[in-house]
Amino acid sequence: MIAGAASADTVSSEGLVAGGAFMDAGYFSSFSSIGDGMMWPAGVTSIVMDTIGPTISYVNFDGRKILSNDYVSPNVEVTARVVDNQSGVSNSRSSIEVDGRPIPFVSTTYGTSFNNDILAYKGNFANGTHTFQVVACDNAGNLTTSDAVAFKVTGGEPSISGPVLNYKNPFNPGKGEVTNITYMLNTDADMTIYIYNMITRLVKKIDCPRGTEGGHAGYNQVPWNGYSDSRELVANDAYYVRIVSGGKVIGKCKIAVLK
Repeated sequence: MIAGAASADTVSSEGLVAGGAFMDAGYFSSFSSIGDGMMWPAGVTSIVMDTIGPTISYVNFDGRKILSNDYVSPNVEVTARVVDNQSGVSNSRSSIEVDGRPIPFVSTTYGTSFNNDILAYKGNFANGTHTFQVVACDNAGNLTTSDAVAFKVTGGEPSISGPVLNYKNPFNPGKGEVTNITYMLNTDADMTIYIYNMITRLVKKIDCPRGTEGGHAGYNQVPWNGYSDSRELVANDAYYVRIVSGGKVIGKCKIAVLK
C-alpha cells in the first residue's frame, strides 16, 4: 500500500492489475509508465489486493430455486446473481457448466453497479438427467463455483412422478390452517385441481396455468385454505383431490378436514 492513497486499483494474487476492466467500466482512461516496461493506471496511488472470489447469491430456474433431481422445462431460463465488491464481476469470464462442459452465458443484466450482475442462460436441454453449475469470475481472476445441481428433462404428455402428498393432513381451516397439495410434474402444462366431498360434489376448483405454481415442471406446492368456490368454510369430512391435465386425471390424494 502506498501512503497518501487518493484512489485504488485492484490486482490479483499474481500481481496483475485489473486495469483493462476498469477502463471498460469508465474508471480509468489512461495508464502511465513506471519504468521497466510496467504500466500503472493514471492517477492511482494505491493498490488493494483482491484474493476473494465473487459471491453467487442465487441460481434460479425460470425464477425459482429447484430441488436436486427436480424436473425442468427443456427451454428453461437459468439466472444467477453474482456480486463482487472489490474488483467487480467479469461476465465475459464467467460461465456455466452443463454436464461438465463449460458454456458462456448468453446475456447479462447489470445491477446497481458493475459489482452486481444478473447472468442469464437460456437452455435447450435434451431429454435425460443433467448437471448444472455456475462458475463466476471477478476482474482479478478469482473464481467461485456454485454447487452442482442435478435435474431431469423429459418430453411427452404431462405426468406426475411419485405420490401426490398434502400437509397438514388433517387440517383445521377454522383456525386459519392451510393444507399444501404437492407433486412433481415432468413438464410445464395447464393443470386443474378438483376437490370433491364424500358424496362426490365438487367444492373447489383450482386452475394452475402452464409455467405457474402447480403447472410448472418440477416440484409444485398448491395451497388450499378449506374454503369452497362459494366462499364457505367446508364441513368436517374427507375430501378427494383429482389433478387433471388435458382432460386426464394424472394424480390424486385425500384430504381430511377436522375442526
